[in-house]
Amino acid sequence: MNKIPYISSLRFIATIFVIVIHVAAPILSNAQPYSLDWYIAQYFQVISQFCVPIFFMLTGALLIPRDLSFTEFTKKRSKRILVPFIFYSLLYLIIDIGFQLNTATPNYYLIFKNAIIGIVNGTKFHLWFIYALIGVYFFIPFIGKSIRTANKKEVTIFLILWIITCNTNLAVYIPKINLINFSSYLGYTVLGYYLSKFDIKFKSNKIILLTLFIIGITIPLMSIEHYKMNQVNGDFSILFKTLCLISSKLSGGYLGINTVLTSISIFCFFQLLNISLTNSKYLNKFDKYSYGIYLIHPLIGMIPLFMYINTKLSNPFYVIIISTILSVTLSYISIALLSRIKSLKQFIT
Repeated sequence: MNKIPYISSLRFIATIFVIVIHVAAPILSNAQPYSLDWYIAQYFQVISQFCVPIFFMLTGALLIPRDLSFTEFTKKRSKRILVPFIFYSLLYLIIDIGFQLNTATPNYYLIFKNAIIGIVNGTKFHLWFIYALIGVYFFIPFIGKSIRTANKKEVTIFLILWIITCNTNLAVYIPKINLINFSSYLGYTVLGYYLSKFDIKFKSNKIILLTLFIIGITIPLMSIEHYKMNQVNGDFSILFKTLCLISSKLSGGYLGINTVLTSISIFCFFQLLNISLTNSKYLNKFDKYSYGIYLIHPLIGMIPLFMYINTKLSNPFYVIIISTILSVTLSYISIALLSRIKSLKQFIT
């Protein structure tokens, strides 16, 4: 199957920005709330949040058009996704158990309990995404049949309902119907298919796309100010308070309306310009190794070099930039070298 330039480029960008999120996360959690360091880490988180939805959107754009039975679909995807996932899950589990055993009085019951929790929820923080992706994969062969036969209007209605229901902060205004399965990441896969298949007027308007992006990153920043106003005294205008309150209702992590807007704008922008960032030999390989890079990068982050950077550099802006570049580069080199070993290749990427 021939690669689509903007699809490969989006995967490349999303892989980098998911590492940005993971690099910024400990800085955000350790910084004093509303301090300069905290705001810098928070801004990096906000501008990077589109990365996870983009992965699901690419899944929908690539896989929903394929008319495969459930058996055919799962057989084709299981080896590509499950084998490396199981390998890294066991690797992170062994490392975690090793750390727990390396104490003066190891609690074997607690170690066993944590191992079970890890297997159920993910043995490393980033593996939740693979669990969610596997869940989406189970639905694609079934929902794909309906989406492929639906017209543009019908898919639009589906996506409008999904956007409304996926925002947890608006749940108080929605009748108490359990919409958790409908409002999960499956909606992003349909959105990716929708944007890649149908001709929509705003997709070709750069001003609209830029506006959607700006609104998308402004909403969580205004939401932060809303929570800050509840903790500190200050003279704020009624208009500013109202905008911050509204933003707090629209902001909701990966499933928030803010993230939907930024994800749409970035996806459409790359599609409109058919941006190709993976033409070179190394970037093309990066696209090929992106799954392995995603899986291995927390392991790379355990290298003492990153702790040294955190202690030596006082500015979190430089810490995040340098740590991200190093993590991406070292992860890429590690996967490229390990993939040369035939017996390991199927396990690591």
